[in-house]
Amino acid sequence: MRRLLDKYQQQERTAFRVIAEANAIPQLIELVHAGLAHTILSYEAVRKEAMRGEVSLRRIKAPRLTRPVFLCRSDVLPLSMAATAVADRVSRIIIDGGLPG
Repeated sequence: MRRLLDKYQQQERTAFRVIAEANAIPQLIELVHAGLAHTILSYEAVRKEAMRGEVSLRRIKAPRLTRPVFLCRSDVLPLSMAATAVADRVSRIIIDGGLPG
């Protein structure tokens, strides 16, 4: 995500005021909840806090931010039935071009 945002800043000739960098999502949410910062996270990462009214969310519509996601599995251990079902569903989402809705 950081590389994506850095690229955006270069293209748009703008700069974010970065006060801290962290990879720990709970700590980022705490900073936002305390009113000390804004952050960019996936909806799923903050869904519960948003539903409780602890944080407010804004969707970034433009520019569209995308990043690669990888589905990895062991080439030694067999997949469980549940893992196979998830892998099949994720593969179908990729082939179909995204989630419905």
